[in-house]
This record gives sequence, C-alpha cells and structure tokens, in this order.
Amino acid sequence: MKIAIIQKTLKYISEVLSILNESNKYILSLILAVITLGIIEIIGVSVVGLYLGVISGEESLPFLVHFFPIDSENSGIFYIGTALVLVYLVKCLMGYGLNFFIARYGFKKQTQLRNRLLASYSFGSFEDLNKTSSSVVMNEVMNYASSFTLNIAPQLLRFFSEIFTFLVLILYLTYINPFAILVIFLLFGFLMVSYDFLFKDKITTSGRISVQQNEELMSEISHTIQSNREIRVLGIINYFLNRFSKQQKIIEKHQINIEALQLIPRYLFEVGMVLSIVFISFVFIATSNPNIFSTLGMFVVAGLRIMPAIINIVRTINIIRATRHIISSLNKTISVNKKKEDNKKNIYHHITDVESINLDNVSYKYIETSQYILKNISLNIKKGDCIGISGHSGSGKSTLIGIILGILHPTKGKALALTNDAHYNLSESNSIFAYIPQEVFIIDDSIATNIAIGVEKDQIDINKLESSVKMAQIDFIESEKDFFEKKVGENGSLLSGGQRQRIALARMFYHERDFIVLDEITSSLDKITEQEIIKTISKLKESKTFIIVSHSSNLMDICDRVINLKNSTFTTL
Repeated sequence: MKIAIIQKTLKYISEVLSILNESNKYILSLILAVITLGIIEIIGVSVVGLYLGVISGEESLPFLVHFFPIDSENSGIFYIGTALVLVYLVKCLMGYGLNFFIARYGFKKQTQLRNRLLASYSFGSFEDLNKTSSSVVMNEVMNYASSFTLNIAPQLLRFFSEIFTFLVLILYLTYINPFAILVIFLLFGFLMVSYDFLFKDKITTSGRISVQQNEELMSEISHTIQSNREIRVLGIINYFLNRFSKQQKIIEKHQINIEALQLIPRYLFEVGMVLSIVFISFVFIATSNPNIFSTLGMFVVAGLRIMPAIINIVRTINIIRATRHIISSLNKTISVNKKKEDNKKNIYHHITDVESINLDNVSYKYIETSQYILKNISLNIKKGDCIGISGHSGSGKSTLIGIILGILHPTKGKALALTNDAHYNLSESNSIFAYIPQEVFIIDDSIATNIAIGVEKDQIDINKLESSVKMAQIDFIESEKDFFEKKVGENGSLLSGGQRQRIALARMFYHERDFIVLDEITSSLDKITEQEIIKTISKLKESKTFIIVSHSSNLMDICDRVINLKNSTFTTL
C-alpha cells in the first residue's frame, strides 16, 4: 500500500511538472529562496530565546551570546532586541517577496497554460476535437487552467516552503529539547493520521464531483444561450434555469463539504499546540530547566510558525486529493496533442500555383468504428473545375470534404495538392482552400475584421478590402457611413443569412484562395437569396475552382460534373 501511495505521489508530481513546463534553473532558484527563508526562521527563533533569556536574567544560549558584545544587562537587551527586530524585518520582507513571486508566477502561468491548452486543441486531431463538447474545452481552458495556476500550483510551491520550514524548526527544537519534541511529534502525528483516516475519501469524492459538475454547468449555460430562440418559442426557459440551478446546488453542496473539512485542522492543531505548551511547561519544571523562560518562549514562537505550516501542509494534501481529476485532465490534453501540435507548427506549407487536387485510392474510417465510410476513392480536381458532391445523409460527404481540406488524414491512400514541380500532402497545406459552410464563421466585431479575419486591424489593406467587397457583390452596406466598422453581432446576429454568405465570399477574395469548398451554403436561404448567390458563384467560376456540397438541384446544375456518394464509394452523374 505504501508503494502504491509513493507511486501515485511521484506520478502526480511528474504530471504537475509536465504542466508547469519549467526549466530546472527556475525551480532551483525557488528552492534556494525557500532554504534561505528557512534559515532566517531558525535565526529568528534563536534570537527570541536569547532575548527572553537576557530580560529574564536566565543563562542564555552560549553558542549565540558570543555574536553580541554584551557587557551589561541593558546593552544585552539593546543589541539582542535590535537584532531581533532586524531578523524579523528581513524575514517578513523575504516572506512577502516569496509569496508575491508565487502569486505573480501563478498569473503568468495562467496566461501561458491557457495558450498551450487552446493551441493543443487547435492543432490536435480534428476528429478528437469534433467529438469533444465545446463546454468541456471551455471549462478546461478557462476553469481548469485558472484553478491549477492560481490555486493548485501556488499551493504546491508554498507546500514545499512550509515542509522545509517545518522540518528545519523541528530539528532545531529537537536540538534544544529532544524529549519534548518527541512527545509533540507523536501528538500531532496522531491528530494528522486520525484526520486523514476519517476525511480523505470524503474530500477526494467531493472534489471529483465538483470538477465534473462544473463541466455540466458550462454545458447548461451553452444550451441556454445558444438555443435561446427555440427555448423561448417552446416556453421552456424555466426548465433550463432549473437544470442550471440543480447543477449549482450539487456543486455548492460538495464545495461547502470540502471547505468545512479543510477548516478542521486549524482548530484541531490549535488545541494540540496549547496541550503541547502546557506539557512542555510541566516537563521543564519537573526537570528543573534553568532556562525555562527563554526555552519555553522559543517553543511558543516556533509553535506559532509551525502550526500554520502544518495547516498549510494538510490543506495542500486535501487540494491534491480534491483536484486530482483536474491535473490528470490537463496533463492528458497537453501530452496527447503536444506531438501533433509541434508537428503541425513545423510542417505547414504555404503553397501557391496549385494545379490540381488529387485523391489516390483514399479510404477512411473513424477511430471508434471498424467499418470504412469511404473506400478506394480516386478523384482529380483540376484548377478551374466546378465539382458537385451529392449523397444522402451519412454517405460520407462531410468526411470527403474533411480529407480534401486536409483536416482529416486518410486511413489509406494519399490526398495531394499538385503544382507544376512538386506535390504536397493536403494535411500539410494551409493556404489552398476557402471553406464556406451553411453557418458561416462570424465573430462579434466589425465587417472589416470579419472579411480580413486573421489580420491585425492596423494591418488590414483597405484597397484589398474594398476590392473583395466589390467582387462578392456586397451592396447591403455601401450606403452606410463607415460601413467597414459596422458591428455584426455575436455569430453575425445583426446580419441575414445571405449577408453572412457574402461576407464569407469577400473573405475568400481577401485571402486570395483559388479553391473554394461550399458546404450546403444555400440550404437555409430563401429562393430569391439562393438565386442571387448562385448567380454570383456562376460569375466566379471563370477564376475560381469550386467544390460544392449540396442537396439543391439548382446548385448542382451549375457544376461541370457531379459525383454521388453511396455505399462508401461514388459514381459520376
């Protein structure tokens, strides 16, 4: 059992270090600061004993007296009192500096970790991301990262500081009076073991449930906001509010439970400290200790520092138990996607002058299934083609588009972009396609930002922007003053469906993409708007290559050829 505990502890430390991603030099500097503070703690306690010994007239600690030029009682009080003030002033300044460093470190790490997590999801497997709820991603990037960097990591750093301080003071007091420390150690050891035995499982369980319910809470918020129109129409707003409230109450219950259990050590150890001081007093009196006043003073001062250290140590252990799920989740996300993330950053090619897209005997199956959704697909799309893709739901249209776009990797076969003098894997290329789905990606910003998305505002080429708007035939805003700065609302809520589609077309022109994938872009539009979009696409066929996925016969009519997916393969209509 002890081996299992050690293995779990080492695994936990390894996962934490992996998430922190710090250099050994940085950690070493922190350890040195902690050691220095521990040494100052010893000096402070020693000077307190010496000071109390001098003012009480007791024989003071001989190994410290020779540091001070004491020639009378008053000079002794002055020198040692001054030293006491200076030592504790330095200790307080160092303690403040260390804790400020830890807090500052936490906030900086929060920024870094959130960036790493979002990059990990963004560059990781698209198939895995597609199966992951957005609420899970948001909860991990925002809440887990914040909890780790502002609560778990700082507490662990303070934990090692408190451990060192505790051990140093205990060893020093053992040197002063080993018997008293042995009894105190047994008393506090009994209290800690009893507390751990009674409450560790409850803290672990409550922590795990709180973390899991937070994910559910994010999901409830997402459902309530994103589907608000349907919820209003059905008159079921209270239903979703009640679901949200139930999740909140579950979290509330377990968080209160954790907080209540974490408060116990403080008051338990306060009683233990008082018992210890009373016991030490009896021991000193019984053994006729000549320095009872100064020695007891050192034990009291040390106890006042040791007790918070013990409480923080126990609190850290509780935090580790309550947040183990967070550490495992963060470490898994970072480690699983890190290699893919590094590879993606290194292998992307900016390709120009693509002459054709070639699928050579491509087959694909999803990880959790044994059946291929696409089998032995061979397809060549030349520059200037207009290809239609049709098929019933579940026939593999979205999978085929995912392979063409390079976000899904063929299980078998090759998917290539061909130029006159080279060929590239589509999964390694990020400069070929524009993708326009049924629901166009629109951010809550200006029209200019949405068209030139990915370009900083001060770097947007206004001439290129105006040209893109003209080619996309955006005329619904030309009469407005400063129309490029007009806000479009969250998800383009201030625009109509047709207007969002034209924004997407303008984006395609701005980013100079020659291969355009249109995925059911007219399925939610009225007939008049659909015809307008079709006319625009027909004019663009002369200069662009189109791959059109649609159930609309009107759209299929403008294609040079149409392939129909069925039974994992296709036929040309």
